[in-house]
Amino acid sequence: MLVFVTSVASAEVYNCKDANGVHFTGRPSSVQLRDIKEAIGQPGTEAFSDRSNNVEDVFQSLARFMILWLIIGFFLFICWISTIVDIVKCEFVTTSNKTVWMLLVLLLPLLGMMLYYIFGFNQKNLYKHNVLLHTRLTSRQSKDKDFAT
Repeated sequence: MLVFVTSVASAEVYNCKDANGVHFTGRPSSVQLRDIKEAIGQPGTEAFSDRSNNVEDVFQSLARFMILWLIIGFFLFICWISTIVDIVKCEFVTTSNKTVWMLLVLLLPLLGMMLYYIFGFNQKNLYKHNVLLHTRLTSRQSKDKDFAT
């Protein structure tokens, strides 16, 4: 990408406008200095280099490109931080699961986040679900003993 930007930024396009029309060239050796001087001397004729326009276009494109990647990077950073906070706050079946998920998310952020939200998210939800189910069942069993016939 850097090679492409450098080659576009250093390109020069010469044009010469005369009575026959506008003539473009990328090689300054093909433009005769006397032709340019003669063309400038005639009314309504211009000869100049468009290099500054190319550089401005490249920098505008590069700025848009950088802004886009900064927004994407900021969004991924926020997701990464929220994943770490979620791992720290949640309770897993074993502490080794928590350690493995934390190391995976810290060492391989993007892959670790994706794997955590696919596989690890269910591990903590199943554990919470099992705890809630267990508390409901134990409370029912104690109530059923009171109303036994």
